[in-house]
Parts: sequence; C-alpha cells; structure tokens
Amino acid sequence: DVARAHADKAAALAAAARVTDELVATQEQLRQTERHQAQVRALCEEVERLQAQVQAHESQLQGMEAQAAAQALDLQRVQEHNTLLDQRNRALEDELAEARRLA
Repeated sequence: DVARAHADKAAALAAAARVTDELVATQEQLRQTERHQAQVRALCEEVERLQAQVQAHESQLQGMEAQAAAQALDLQRVQEHNTLLDQRNRALEDELAEARRLA
C-alpha cells in the first residue's frame, strides 16, 4: 500500500513537472508573442509615418508641378512678347534704312 502511494505520488509529481514545463514553455511563447506584437506595432507606426511623409512629398510635388506649369506659361508669354519685339525692331530697322536711303 505504501509502495502504491509512493508510485501515485511519483506519478503526480511527474505530471505536475510536465504541467510546469508546459506552463513555462507557454509563458515563454507568450513573451515572444508580446515582443513580436511590439515589433509589429513599431513597424506599423513606421509605415504610417512613411505614408504621411509620402503624402507630404506628393503634395509638394503637385505644388511644384503647378508652379512649373505656371512658369512654362510665363515663358511662353515672354517668348511671344520677344517675338513681337523682334518684329517691331526689324520694322524700325527697315524704316531707318528707308529713311537713310531717301536722305
């Protein structure tokens, strides 16, 4: 009877040791999972930060594109004005040459 009690006690201790080992392993897995979750949260925050940065750059680029389009229109106007001035200069030179010829 004592041997049976010792055997039962040994079996119970072995079962408790297995449960304890499983608990320790589960706790370690939980800690790893928490670390991974923290890493994922940090990565998500970094992605959000980068997305905000990309949006800011896209907005800045749109502004620059609008500015470039406005400058292209300004350049076109200046070129047209220069063409008119060149034509006016040629006409004045022709008038001057004609006046010199007649003088």
